[in-house]
This record gives sequence, structure tokens and C-alpha cells, in this order.
Amino acid sequence: MPRGAANLVPGLGGTLGKIYPEHIAGMIGLPSVGNVFYVDPGKTASGGGRSVDDAFKTVAEAYAAASADNDDVIIIAGTSSTGRTSEAAAITWAKRRLHLIGNGPARQMVPRNGVGVAATDTASAFIVSATNCIFQNLHFRSIC
Repeated sequence: MPRGAANLVPGLGGTLGKIYPEHIAGMIGLPSVGNVFYVDPGKTASGGGRSVDDAFKTVAEAYAAASADNDDVIIIAGTSSTGRTSEAAAITWAKRRLHLIGNGPARQMVPRNGVGVAATDTASAFIVSATNCIFQNLHFRSIC
């Protein structure tokens, strides 16, 4: 079966199923993406990050596995009530063209998916020092 929109939309000759990297690329406005890593803060133990069922527990783990300049995408696909991760330390986002996307309904106020970082203030909880990164449908919060 071909990979593309037909697999996602009933009536176009496909079935609902797996979302491939090229689908994510179109959703965030890129021609293609590299590796896709999943984060599920509701998991009891961290997995390998390459599927929703085997997701990492934290963004920090996914960040360590991802590469710079490859248009890798980290998706927070939370199953917990808040969908927000509990990071043990501040994150410095220093890998160029690495993208972080919240997988939840877009809301005008506080998206369901987000990053909670143990930090003394929100200014130092998540520091972006790289360029050409996409951050979409997320909420950042300091959890002191």
C-alpha cells in the first residue's frame, strides 16, 4: 500500500494507520524529516523512543538520541492526564534543526502536551541556543 495521505483519510483508497515521517514533515512545514522519536510522560518506564508503544519517558532522553542537522522530530505523545513531562534538570536545546512537537489538540490556552522542568525559575528551565528549530503545540513550565 502506498505511503501518503490516502492511508490517513477514509475514502481515498487507504486505511487509517501508521503516520510516517513524511506525514509529519507536511504537518510542520518541512519537505522531509529525519528520525522520529516519541516521548510519553505517562509511561512507568522508558523505552527506545522509536514508537508510541516504546516511547521515552522524558524529552531529555529523546534529545540525547536525536541528531543535529537531520531534521529529527521529537513528539510528546502523552497518555497521562496532563501530557507534561517531568524533566530532572534544565534542558539546553543546542542541536540545530531538531524539532519538538506536542501531539495533542491545538488550544488557545495551555496545550495538553508540554515540558515540565525542575528549575528554580522558568527563564532557565528550557534554553534554546540552536537555530532552525520548530517548537509547536507545547507548554513549558518550571516545576520547583
